[in-house]
Amino acid sequence: MPYLFDLTGFRQKRSLRLAVLFCCAVLLIAACTLTNPASQAPPLKLSYSLWTGYFPVIIAQEKGFFQRRGANVQLMFYEENVVENSQFVEGKTDIMLTALGNVFQFIPQNPDIRIIAALDQSNGADGVIAQSQVETIADLKPKTIGVGLGTFGELFVNQMLQQNGLTPKDVTLINVNPEYIADALEGDRIQAGHTWEPMLSQLVAKGCRVLFTSAETPGLIPDVMIAHQSVLEQRPEEVKQIIQAWFEAVEYWQTHWEEGNAIITKAFNLKPEEVSLKGVQLFNVNDSRQAFVKGNTTASLHYTGQLYVDFALQSGNISRPIDIEQFLDPSYLPET
Repeated sequence: MPYLFDLTGFRQKRSLRLAVLFCCAVLLIAACTLTNPASQAPPLKLSYSLWTGYFPVIIAQEKGFFQRRGANVQLMFYEENVVENSQFVEGKTDIMLTALGNVFQFIPQNPDIRIIAALDQSNGADGVIAQSQVETIADLKPKTIGVGLGTFGELFVNQMLQQNGLTPKDVTLINVNPEYIADALEGDRIQAGHTWEPMLSQLVAKGCRVLFTSAETPGLIPDVMIAHQSVLEQRPEEVKQIIQAWFEAVEYWQTHWEEGNAIITKAFNLKPEEVSLKGVQLFNVNDSRQAFVKGNTTASLHYTGQLYVDFALQSGNISRPIDIEQFLDPSYLPET
């Protein structure tokens, strides 16, 4: 007679062991998620372009400031501002470093944008540069000036003309992005144009002449960090960590100048003399917080933002007024 085995106990024990293993696995996954939630999400894409005031983002990456704080970030460098802008508006990047004056172009297409940090202010690092034979601003009449039409650059050029007794009707303004001003000058498409550092210094080295700088329009050109509201709602702690890493990098560059410059020159293939903070005021946390306070000068993002909204309405770049207050959110800044 064959042996008959009672498998009931065996099955019960096996089921118990499987249940225990399953519970352990669930607890392990939960523990990993709680200790490092950022590792389970795709990196936040942070975009920037070639502007001296944005260089701290490279230091933050190379020194591991993002990683140490637990922020999962992918830096996205764009040579062309137009491409960078469209990528952000289309939601293909999450966070962007940009001039305040650009933000109000995006809002009609993407009203969930929020300004979450003030980063710097151009106090001479933006300029109108001209061919060597153009000696004064008066000599621009009736020459051609290249500028990003509809951007903060156009308002900047208009301010230059106004301060020197000219109007836009006395010159010809054509649309040339700042990164292409050098080519347009060399090709004689324009006789002057708006650009910024380090391109400004590069053109001076080639014999061009600076006619006007942002030192003569204090507070008109601040740079800010912007993000989509959906990103802020889904990953608020990481956004805070990114901002903290940014300000840590600003301080590190200012206190470790040579090392910071070495990181930057390597990253952008620049010459050491092309890396300078001359004409750029990098903000610390207190400066950034102060910029969000309402005021009646260009020290306030509210006031300066209204200048850009009024200009955009006047030039037809937007069709209706924008409530600036709705888009300013300093709550992600570190406590001071």
